[in-house]
Amino acid sequence: MVSNKIPPGGVDYAVDILTWTSTALSPSEIRDASSLKTLNHILNLALSYDEEHYHDYVAICLHYLQDAELQTKATKPEVLGRVFDLLLDYECRLQPEEFQEAFRALNSHIDPSRLDPGGHDFVVTQLVNSLAAISATDDFIKLYNPRSPLIKKVKSRLLSLAVTPSTVCACVILGNIAVSNEVSIDMVEDMSLHVTLIGILSARKEAALLYAAAGFIRHLAFPEENRRVLGEAGLTETCCHLLLSQDPAVRGEAAAILCKLATDNFENIEQIVYESMPEDITPAELPGAALPVRPTILYHMITQSQLPTAPLPSSSMKPAAIELGRAIVAILRYLHRSDTPHDVEPMLRHMYQTPFITKPLTQLFQQRFYAEARSEGLLGLGLIVQSHEGAMCIVNALKDDGSLLDSLEEFLTGKKKEVQSQNATHFTRDQQNALMFLHGLSQNGVSLQSSTVYFHSLIIFG
Repeated sequence: MVSNKIPPGGVDYAVDILTWTSTALSPSEIRDASSLKTLNHILNLALSYDEEHYHDYVAICLHYLQDAELQTKATKPEVLGRVFDLLLDYECRLQPEEFQEAFRALNSHIDPSRLDPGGHDFVVTQLVNSLAAISATDDFIKLYNPRSPLIKKVKSRLLSLAVTPSTVCACVILGNIAVSNEVSIDMVEDMSLHVTLIGILSARKEAALLYAAAGFIRHLAFPEENRRVLGEAGLTETCCHLLLSQDPAVRGEAAAILCKLATDNFENIEQIVYESMPEDITPAELPGAALPVRPTILYHMITQSQLPTAPLPSSSMKPAAIELGRAIVAILRYLHRSDTPHDVEPMLRHMYQTPFITKPLTQLFQQRFYAEARSEGLLGLGLIVQSHEGAMCIVNALKDDGSLLDSLEEFLTGKKKEVQSQNATHFTRDQQNALMFLHGLSQNGVSLQSSTVYFHSLIIFG
């Protein structure tokens, strides 16, 4: 068929035989070397514009591409490049309403197995998911860099003015290749891909596209060198809007970006603490305090962390409340560094004037699903009480809800037993942070009865 040696009258039969034999392959047969060659040949047939059999060829390709082991072998440019070309070719045939169906199908909440196998949304989803899986393999990272011809083609798709389902795929592939500081810095400083991504995040509404673009730009925020540039480009304000998304995965990514931007970067922290939230966002109000006259980005983050949200589609994702709490811990951690060249005391005082500043930290500590985040919440509580103003925030919070000290006792009693069972002679990190928290309260929380703190200290540390 590839060599065009089958008479026209026999092509229909040949396609039927090819479809039947492909679907009848055993798992071991579909993973051998001949299957990869067959896939490559069928990709060529699909892209040869045999309209009568086009959808048959696409269906056969999808059957091969759904195998996870074969995906690890499909990283070679001659195969992977044709799969990407097939996605571009297929979506060119779609109508505008079919684009939207494909975007909805790509949403992380939807199980692809529930889609109609003959539908356009199923085909697009399978092609995008296959390309995403292939680009997540170790061999892909070894074979490609931002200057590879295939990656240049993917990048041009991202930069195109036309936003289609393949734009989602481009974000995922480029995000998967941004695994080193060198590549991520190159993508920001030399390619300015963050400008395009911020434009997508600011203007589009499709949840699948927003999630993919946010995941990519979060990778770009990993190098410290990129964080100031991303903040100056407006990423912080963009994330403020994304926190309003109805999609919990998008909200979680936006919060994770804010956490990364606030890590070890004074300029971004300064913006979060001092600058007003975007004017076109209506600030959320929580019971128990009046709305500030000039709500800051920090206030927006705090209130968003307290709002209910829908369940996440995957346990590997973290909800916005967790990431926003971690962002505030990152701010406190930086402002309490001994080597910071900045005068941070005015900024800390301004932070502590923000209503409900302790709520994300207590929430982070009192949740039990994410152990590492719980430890970070305890660290944040320990840092906030190192000044009188911060300690008074905790004291006022304890007046409304005294369960924090009980949670601390319960948590660290378990840690104490764990240390004793291991015959350790030193405090764990969590115990040290708890001691820092209780000591700070006793020293700076003048309105809190010292006997209460002392009692809990005795229980926890003996």
